[in-house]
Amino acid sequence: MTRQKRAVTSTEIQIHSEMKLTMSLKELMSSSVTKARLTSMFAQALLQYFSSSNTFKLVVVYDVKIKSNYFEEVHSHEEADTLIPHQVLASVADSDWREVCVWSPDTDVLTILLDLASCGHLGSRTRLKFLTGKGTKYREIDVVERVRVIGSHKCQGLIGLHNFSGADWGGKFVGITKITWVKAYMKLDDDDSIVNCFREFGKSALPTELVNGDLPPQVKDLERFVCQVYSSSGPKILPALRWQLFRSKNLEGEMLPPTRGALLPHIIISNYIAMRDKSYVTNCPQIPAIEQNRWQLPEGAYMPVLCLTMRAPRAVIELIKCHCKTGCAGRCSCCKNGLHCTPLCK
Repeated sequence: MTRQKRAVTSTEIQIHSEMKLTMSLKELMSSSVTKARLTSMFAQALLQYFSSSNTFKLVVVYDVKIKSNYFEEVHSHEEADTLIPHQVLASVADSDWREVCVWSPDTDVLTILLDLASCGHLGSRTRLKFLTGKGTKYREIDVVERVRVIGSHKCQGLIGLHNFSGADWGGKFVGITKITWVKAYMKLDDDDSIVNCFREFGKSALPTELVNGDLPPQVKDLERFVCQVYSSSGPKILPALRWQLFRSKNLEGEMLPPTRGALLPHIIISNYIAMRDKSYVTNCPQIPAIEQNRWQLPEGAYMPVLCLTMRAPRAVIELIKCHCKTGCAGRCSCCKNGLHCTPLCK
């Protein structure tokens, strides 16, 4: 959807090495096509500039190429988030004695690097640092040391937890921040079944349907985790917790925890994104079709399936009405929520 939007709102610019920039960097980078051309031009120029150097080996990644002056490979990664850890692995492949520094402003990259280190992909004497921030906010994070402090088991579940929080792909829980999820996760014991559940994220596809109205056994523990985050002393099943919060705190709608019918597609989508994140170990990842993981293509754009059950009992839906006076379009509350107008509508 972002690419489609850029194609309409951006300006495509022809790039060459002698051009003078008469536009802002924001305008220059607004087009995905222009960005690809710029990246390709810089990569080839760097290789040419350092072609005679014997002090180090330069490797550049652009388009679908991983290239140096000595070799060329192809890849099918779409995200720099997975390409960066992939190149870390390539850098240490021939020795266990390295110091590797990765600079990135993205939490996603740090999460994948923690997974990389905790899964034993680095040599015993390799040091891996994550550099982030600017100015007074600049930080150097020793990834191997962080794994040692947090524990390898929990670190292997961080990709699953990060995607489950939904903060980076639009599936955020209202009122629950990413740091809230992380704090709750860090309080768990290493052998807690919730940790094991997150460790399994991204390894295989998950069941896509409820089992007699309940979550499948593979992800049942995540219901307890969600309940624990919303209310540490409340019920551990979603129907009971939703009723308690509605009754005692007058919470409604999106302020309540999700239903099981809404939580399962969220889990499946999170698991699918975790598959992508864990694909850093290979040049050409083999990821299942997105349509098989609770996404649909209703009007030419992929949209996540938000719920497996009806939003409300049919009797309630049939009593809904809008107050449109000149036709149901634009601001109509029924249309906005994907509902058909009823005989009660104005």
